[in-house]
Formats: sequence, structure tokens, C-alpha cells
Amino acid sequence: MLSGILPGKHVKINANINGQNLMRFYSPVSDPKAKGHFEIVLKIYPSVEGDPKAGVFSRHLDSKDVGDHLLISGPYGAMAYQGNGTFLIRDKELKTFKHVAMIAGGTGITPKLQLIRSVIRNKSDPTRVSLIYTNKTPDDVVCREELEDYAADEKFRLLLTLTRVDRGQLPDWPHTFGRIGVDKVKEFFPEPSEDVLVLICGPKGMNATAKSICEELKYPNVHVY
Repeated sequence: MLSGILPGKHVKINANINGQNLMRFYSPVSDPKAKGHFEIVLKIYPSVEGDPKAGVFSRHLDSKDVGDHLLISGPYGAMAYQGNGTFLIRDKELKTFKHVAMIAGGTGITPKLQLIRSVIRNKSDPTRVSLIYTNKTPDDVVCREELEDYAADEKFRLLLTLTRVDRGQLPDWPHTFGRIGVDKVKEFFPEPSEDVLVLICGPKGMNATAKSICEELKYPNVHVY
């Protein structure tokens, strides 16, 4: 049995935790053609004093053993990658792009990862992908080694940037520092055109800032997850 969950889609996981019905959305990162399973990337958040809900869902999932059951529904989402630069949008419109320009923050990388894998692993897919990925520290970078390995492929460009440390603290960091701004986007992304799709996913504040920057630079196709 295949999951059929295409890049760009996500699932909803429901759980009763401490008497409360909670739900979270997760983006599978595995190949949609993988038989009998799909994979998600789970970042375990610690408890926070004074905030009983902080990290409770991630710790609940982490506590599960093989053979335990979860209530999962889906897939959901406005976009689904069909391959070769073509996306099905809102289940009714097909649009093809030559370049997918991504901005991600923290665990917002997960919706991007399955798409990146799909493009890289399909040698006949000509789509170009650029990713600006922002985190607080190096320890927060999800799947760093995998992304850096993909950057050896000419179809994929990677810019990792850190916001809570600087060059003086991390002189050996091989990437860059600072928040996402107009200069970073303008320098790293392709020129705005109808052939470029911009995908943004991360914390709400970052999403708003990134969307504003891309609209200021006149990118015509900007989507926020």
C-alpha cells in the first residue's frame, strides 16, 4: 500500500493528552511511492515552566512504541508536486515552474524536504531549487548534513543562516549569519518571473517578513504554508 502523500501535502495527527484532544500537522518527508509506511521529522521540544502545552505533543509522539496506534487523517494542503516543475494547486489548477525558491525557518523545513528529495533523486527532473534556511543556532538546523550533501548537485542551492550567534562566536561556520532580509533574497534567489515559485514556511513572524520581502521584490507567485 502506498501513502500517495505528494510533496507539498501534510497530514493531521490527533491525540488525547492529559484529557485534552490536541492535533498537529506534519509534512511527510518520505518517497510517496514507499510501500507500507511514511516518515515524518519530529523535533522533541522540552517542557517550559509556566506553559503546560509547550512541547507536549512532540513528547507524546516520542513516547510511542512500535505497534502503538495514532489517529491520522489527510492529506491536506493547497499544493502537490507532480514532478518536473509541475504543481497541482487547490486540486484544480496545474502550473509549471522552472525554479522553486524556498524560505524556511526551524521545523518549517519539513514541507520543503520531501520536495527537495523528489527533485534531487529524479535525475530527469530539470527543476532548479534554491533554499534559504534560517535557524537560531547550528543545533537547530534540521537535516543539515543531508541538505549540505544535496548542495553538491547543480540543481540545488543552499543558504543556511543563523540569527542568535555571529562569526566571532562561530568562526568555522561555513555558511552565513543574520536574519532574512531583502539583500539575502535578492542576492540568492533567481530574478522574479512567472517561471519562479516562492514557497515560505516557518514561524508566523518570519513568514510575514519573508512574504513582504518577496512581494517587495515583485515575485509574482508567493505561497506561505
